Amino acid sequence: MLLVAEKLCKDFEGLRAVHNIDLQVEAGETVAIVGPNGSGKTTFFDLISGCKPVTSGRIFLNNHEITNLKAYDRSVRGIARISQNIRLSADLTAEDNIIIGRACRISSNMPDGLLYRQRLYQEQRLNASKVRELLAVVGLSACRDRTVKSLAYGAQRRLEIARALACDPQMLLLDEPAAGMNLQELDELMRVLDEIKKWGLTVLLIAQQMRLVMGIASRIVVFQQGEKIADILPQEMYFSKITKNSLEKQAEFNK
Repeated sequence: MLLVAEKLCKDFEGLRAVHNIDLQVEAGETVAIVGPNGSGKTTFFDLISGCKPVTSGRIFLNNHEITNLKAYDRSVRGIARISQNIRLSADLTAEDNIIIGRACRISSNMPDGLLYRQRLYQEQRLNASKVRELLAVVGLSACRDRTVKSLAYGAQRRLEIARALACDPQMLLLDEPAAGMNLQELDELMRVLDEIKKWGLTVLLIAQQMRLVMGIASRIVVFQQGEKIADILPQEMYFSKITKNSLEKQAEFNK
């Protein structure tokens, strides 16, 4: 099992945002987390990625406990996350943003003369190759030298995925990656995610768009009021009364 969350809880000034959530994710799965606003989805991602400490509970990655590790240490161990808001460097190029994402995989940090220079040169060549590969995957090869602020919204979201992939993660956390997208942008995002699935990468996805959820998820987890209320296959989605009620609440929030 790649990821195991045991009885995760998170309190904010006496209010419980996440309550006793258990979740197991196998390598290669694409798990969608759905539910109304305020149901604890993003807070759960905060706990998994290390952005916020747990109040109680434990988290394991590859059978190693990571509950008390900082976000950077979890990134090095293979967890990459994309937040709801775009966090690219707007004045830098698409290429430079991906190189920034590669930083956690650069090992040449100790100057040791000729050996250091040789290692750094090898890594620079590897980075250049990786940048070209990732830009192609997200459909942005022609935008390599363009600044982020000159790219359309959908292209910026796909570039964020490329930057997250640059650190060779085992697990990718996507928090509302399709928020604000039109149908064309959503189709392009789904193409990118389908390609990523072929790599065997594990994906946890928070999404409101059921077209996206049903199109790429191998499993769907439903949150409501900070609790996990369902863990089902996509084909079971519309036959579950609990899930239907939660989706109706989600739709009300999204109006």
